[in-house]
Amino acid sequence: MNITVRRLTAGDEAIAHQVARWLKGADTPSDHAAAFVANDANYIIVAEVAGEIVGMVLAYHLDRVDHPSGQLFVYDVEVTESHRRREVDRALMRHVREVVEREHLKEAFVLTDRGNDDAIALYSSTGAVTDDEEAVVFVYPGSS
Repeated sequence: MNITVRRLTAGDEAIAHQVARWLKGADTPSDHAAAFVANDANYIIVAEVAGEIVGMVLAYHLDRVDHPSGQLFVYDVEVTESHRRREVDRALMRHVREVVEREHLKEAFVLTDRGNDDAIALYSSTGAVTDDEEAVVFVYPGSS
């Protein structure tokens, strides 16, 4: 299987719109999709097989006061059911690692639930290490 992995950029608004619909069922306005992919801090990385999007990573570049080039927060990793456990997920995470190297970032990090065995296996098998076994995530929900 030939997997092509790439980051969406300006001009890929229609694909960003498709990914938003697939990911969250969101009907993202075209102007928002265009602004999102044009923002260098936003990353939509897609995996394609035979011209079809079968996986994606949504990530954000975070500036840091202690490291001039920042870090990458991997917010979401999705692979279509039909392409799970077929190297698509690994290809996406290899691309994330390449972004870290190419952009001289401090690191990329991703959060997952302790019970998400598939995600833990993916991240562990692609070179990620746990930073803090006792970390707890708190969320301040917005009103919208």
